[in-house]
Amino acid sequence: MESAAEREIEGRIAELEAERERIGRQVEALRAGLAALRGEDPPAPARPRMKTAAIVESLAEGPLTRHELADRLGLGDGQLDAVSSSLAHLRRTGRVRRLGDGRWALPG
Repeated sequence: MESAAEREIEGRIAELEAERERIGRQVEALRAGLAALRGEDPPAPARPRMKTAAIVESLAEGPLTRHELADRLGLGDGQLDAVSSSLAHLRRTGRVRRLGDGRWALPG
């Protein structure tokens, strides 16, 4: 079972990863605009964002940790950052909530 300190740190990591993703999208848009001004081809887009619908569907079956979500979605440990980032976004929009034991659930 995770301690309160671990849960707090994981929550902060998820928030920062979501912020990093938001900034990355802004940088990508700026690079595309600069390329257009220069008459160049736009840069290749960054990796696609994780589908939040798949996370919500998985949580409809019951609470899960981010590791369990990654397993259900067929993702490896290397993509836990993407899961955390998506969970942080979903939490900010009220579509998921974090339970006290490190699991995530749908509201209600």
